Amino acid sequence: MQGLQAEPGILSGHPGSQQERKMDFQYRSGDQPLDGYTIKRGLGWGGFGEVYFAISNSGKEVALKLVRRHLDVELRGVSQCINLKSPNLITIYDVKENDRGESWIVMEYVSGASLQQRLGKTNGPLPYPEIQFWLSGIANGVDYLHRNGIVHRDLKPGNIFSDDDIVKIGDYGLSKFISVSRRSGQTQSVGTVHYMAPEISTGNYGRSVDIYSTAIIAFEMLSGDIPFDGETPGEVLMKHLTAAPNLSKVDAKYQPIFERALAKAPEERYGSAKDLLDAIEAVTAGRPLPIIGQASTSSPVVNPVTPEKSAVEPVINGPANHLQETIALGRRGAMELSIPPLPGTFAAKRRFVGQVFWQVFLAGLLSAIIPTVALRAWESIDRSYRPGMVDFVSALVMTGLTSAGLIVLGHYWQRARSEPAARHLHALIFGLGIGLLWFGLNTWLLQIEPGLSPELSWESLFSERVVEALGPHLLGYLTLCGLTFATPDWFSSVDPQRKSRVTMGWIIWPAVIAYAVGSVIHEVDAGDFALVLGISGLIVQWVSPHESFLARRRRTRRQFAGR
Repeated sequence: MQGLQAEPGILSGHPGSQQERKMDFQYRSGDQPLDGYTIKRGLGWGGFGEVYFAISNSGKEVALKLVRRHLDVELRGVSQCINLKSPNLITIYDVKENDRGESWIVMEYVSGASLQQRLGKTNGPLPYPEIQFWLSGIANGVDYLHRNGIVHRDLKPGNIFSDDDIVKIGDYGLSKFISVSRRSGQTQSVGTVHYMAPEISTGNYGRSVDIYSTAIIAFEMLSGDIPFDGETPGEVLMKHLTAAPNLSKVDAKYQPIFERALAKAPEERYGSAKDLLDAIEAVTAGRPLPIIGQASTSSPVVNPVTPEKSAVEPVINGPANHLQETIALGRRGAMELSIPPLPGTFAAKRRFVGQVFWQVFLAGLLSAIIPTVALRAWESIDRSYRPGMVDFVSALVMTGLTSAGLIVLGHYWQRARSEPAARHLHALIFGLGIGLLWFGLNTWLLQIEPGLSPELSWESLFSERVVEALGPHLLGYLTLCGLTFATPDWFSSVDPQRKSRVTMGWIIWPAVIAYAVGSVIHEVDAGDFALVLGISGLIVQWVSPHESFLARRRRTRRQFAGR
């Protein structure tokens, strides 16, 4: 399943991923573009084309890859791997062409979670038995590839899955192209820079690059962090090339292992992934490090595809020297792209919290400006409407609370990859909370039963007279806000992959729902709430991150072209 740069869970079938919800796939559920297979849903998109979850006529679950670009390189790589048989590798079943001339790769469908998903759920190291489980499967799969003369070249947690208690490696043995994953780190030339061996920059490398990547994955599981990190691709690349790894993040007993496994010179590293695993197991058990030979000099050497070897590979404008080219790509990527730090790191969490606070601040600022302008505009249109200071305060406060709450909910839905049913439930609970706050605010501002104000106190709040007077109003506010928020799927208004930054539907549709529901509930002012919902729909869209599908496609094409 090479080439797919997607969020964790795309290939593992994890439900609710952003790519699955919003990506513009060519085929839809129920289509049969390939004889004998029915598509159920899209899984992901990358530089090569699209991947779908499908069912064969006999009921077998498979992943179908529609190859759109780099066809010769992709199919050449598949031909090297189609007969590989290992329980620790995702199986490639067949390559087919339909009557439209489209090339499809039929692969094993993995329903389990990826190692990247697992690492994202913990703030530190994994339990050692789990580390041993993952490393054992990785070592078996990597060494099997090496015995068959194939180098993976892009080992990373997002390419490693657990399926029915078996570790499976995907994306193996196929040529790589320049691409950038939004969630899984920076990818340049060959491999992902956080896990990329330094000799890849020279253009000649063997199986030692996989040992290097496996060591970084092991380091991440043992420490909860990575040995090389930075704010830009160029910084990370330069650290791989010139800097010593930061081994202080891992227990001291493991540091000699990683000094060797992450050596700059390939011949100084362990000779196989199994040797690395044996060393970690020995140290963990308190045994001395085993005497293990160096990496074999006869390991298969892989020369990256060049424009002369394949007409379909994008031409990279830059220095001819591979090392200079790699550094130049990193610097250009740092200038052109705003790439987040590696997910799960402190820098990524700090960046995320800062983004949320900034968006909430902007929402609060707009909530103070837009309702004022809207109320004054409505006052000029309807001469009979005379909003007072209480109306302004209520509109400003409720717009700010609603906008901020939807922004926070949107970030939670995105990070948790929540299902639509769960999102509607969360919105219902949020709506009930907004209704309670709105009711309390209007009661305090004497908008509801002002004659009761002398009797209101904490002691009299539940008295029979107060309950009889305020109970219907409270029920009306809760019903109106609960139904209004629970009806639409609000995530579509804050989804960073929505097609447009601002859609009029999310300004009009919530207001219409609020007015329609409020028109049958006489205890609330439906017009005020419709105004609040419409303005909030505008604000949350405007301040929420947005990168359209077409913008991502154009950016990816510019990277392929080396501009």
